[in-house]
Amino acid sequence: MADNILSEIKSNFSMIKQYWIINAKTAIEYKGSFILQTITMFLNDLLWITFWWLFFGRFPLINDWTYNDILLLWAFGSIGFGLSGTFFGNKMNISELIAEGKMDYYLTLPKNVLLHTLISKVNWFACGDILFGVIIGGLIIKPEQLPLALFLMILSTALFTVFGIISGSLAFFIGNSQRISKTVYDCVVGLSIYPTNIYDGFARFILFVIIPAGLVTGVPVELMRNFNIDQLILMITVTIVFVIIAILFFYAGLKKYESGNQIYVNA
Repeated sequence: MADNILSEIKSNFSMIKQYWIINAKTAIEYKGSFILQTITMFLNDLLWITFWWLFFGRFPLINDWTYNDILLLWAFGSIGFGLSGTFFGNKMNISELIAEGKMDYYLTLPKNVLLHTLISKVNWFACGDILFGVIIGGLIIKPEQLPLALFLMILSTALFTVFGIISGSLAFFIGNSQRISKTVYDCVVGLSIYPTNIYDGFARFILFVIIPAGLVTGVPVELMRNFNIDQLILMITVTIVFVIIAILFFYAGLKKYESGNQIYVNA
């Protein structure tokens, strides 16, 4: 049993390595496009924090949040979003793959279907987000905070990824849903780049329960501001729960896809 698990892990790592080699060669071959995409996303992120800089120039505090807190929020958001897009770049194409019957390719190979789907494409725009986040984080994160910050960035990456899986997997259940899937994911991303303390009441409930975008960046910032072990444990637990939900949701939908695909072929 243990040998089989170890063999599968080695196989998955080998697959990830091969895809990275292929994707890296593609980036090198089209380096002009890669550099342009990276710069574009970097400037896009820079534009946003410039907006916040102008805003905080007039209003120094937003419910006890300062401009440095906004920079920290963007560091978590851009790095988490960037790492998710770089390592699991195909998450945003799941709904398209389902709608167009292209999941067949992943089903015919003896590999983990979800993992194979996620890693088979890199979103090179995401490299600009990573670069931006690393620069901002390097300027404001203290050396003693770095281990905690890195761990929280891993959690943010996981959350961005699972939200992409869940939104993309909607296509299993409601058919051609590329626009809906993109809207759901963009909603999570959009809400994650605003300070969570501007919301209260029902809006805050939505932010942390219905569409838990506040967990992606808001909670990490609060943990960096005032560390609380209970809050950290809660975030780890919720992240694990969402990972499990995303996996179960994808594979529950995949059963429907297999059935529908057979009907389509027979037709």
